[in-house]
Amino acid sequence: MTDAVKSWIEERRTIHRDGWTGKWSWSLNNRDLATLRATGGHVDFDLIRDDVFRGSSEVLDEIIDAHNVTVPRALNALEQVLEVHRRAVDIFEPSEFCAACSTDQRTAGWPCATVQAIEGAINE
Repeated sequence: MTDAVKSWIEERRTIHRDGWTGKWSWSLNNRDLATLRATGGHVDFDLIRDDVFRGSSEVLDEIIDAHNVTVPRALNALEQVLEVHRRAVDIFEPSEFCAACSTDQRTAGWPCATVQAIEGAINE
């Protein structure tokens, strides 16, 4: 995995970890106000603000799912893909080939198309 991608993943993990800790949840206080909760804190979330509808309580389900499930799984998946698509080692030295994409019959350059696509998405 390249240093830039490794740094990006670690930054996202730090941001995720340094926010509220633990699993997030929410409860509806009344028709217009819900409360987001997590270990160490809570915040009121107005479903309606300045007479503008901000979304139904289902929006909170999506926020909770993103924090509790999607972000951690996505970062883990990204890291696992990059562990497989790594620079091959040739007699104690890094080579210019991808270990996952290269075969006995064909070598794939480093960084491979998979790593380039990930780097491109991160650097957008």
